[in-house]
Amino acid sequence: MTSEEMDAEQRQTAGAAGTILSAGERARIAAALAERGARAACPSCHENDWLIGDGYSLVAMRANLQDLDAGGTGLATVSRICRHCGYLSLHVARLLGIEAPGVE
Repeated sequence: MTSEEMDAEQRQTAGAAGTILSAGERARIAAALAERGARAACPSCHENDWLIGDGYSLVAMRANLQDLDAGGTGLATVSRICRHCGYLSLHVARLLGIEAPGVE
């Protein structure tokens, strides 16, 4: 799949408020994952056909369940999504050497 085709597919799957990553940003994320050996097939369906998620995600880090609605600390992540079954694989952006815009 070409970068342009991937861009078009990403636009179709993005939510209304989703941040669309450019083809270059998705390529950089895919390369960082590949460099670290994240090339394996999906653990759910065993296919090996992934796309990079539409944007960065923030996984909330809380001391207890009652604080989940409050603002606070989190982990900036990037995602791979299995095209076959939709399995979602989250990866900590900073550990991949990727700094998400606006996140310290």
